[in-house]
Amino acid sequence: MRTPKSILVAAAVAAAAAPLSMAAGQATAANVDTRISIVATEDFVTGTGTFQASGAGLCSSGTTSQPGGVAVTERRRTLTFELDKVFTCADGSGAFTVTLRAWWLPCAPSNRGVWSITGGTGDYASLRGSGQLVGTYFPAACEDGGVEDVYTGHASS
Repeated sequence: MRTPKSILVAAAVAAAAAPLSMAAGQATAANVDTRISIVATEDFVTGTGTFQASGAGLCSSGTTSQPGGVAVTERRRTLTFELDKVFTCADGSGAFTVTLRAWWLPCAPSNRGVWSITGGTGDYASLRGSGQLVGTYFPAACEDGGVEDVYTGHASS
């Protein structure tokens, strides 16, 4: 049989443990896989790139670079692009690297591919994720203006 004193002790223990369990729940929630969307525009003429992003606590915008260049292979008229693209956040929160592989039939209006986040700095040091991308060439297919890549997928840190 419970006494009033044992009920008070049990209530005090539960009240003291509640913030700890909520903090643990918050830490777990931060590691939950979250949908992300990134739109990156690469200007082939100037060699510059920008992006806008949403989801998974990503910064909202910044610049892109391809420090290792692009490896291109051709097989049966299909070109495969493989590269590491660095997304540097305009707000100074850090950067993250996306490794991508895209396939393109020459003069087609778009390409398709897959990507994965393979590293990061600052707020994105532990960020990981993957998904698909669709790139649309501008001003038109077979014109070397640039590409707008839309990345969709999931990420967590």
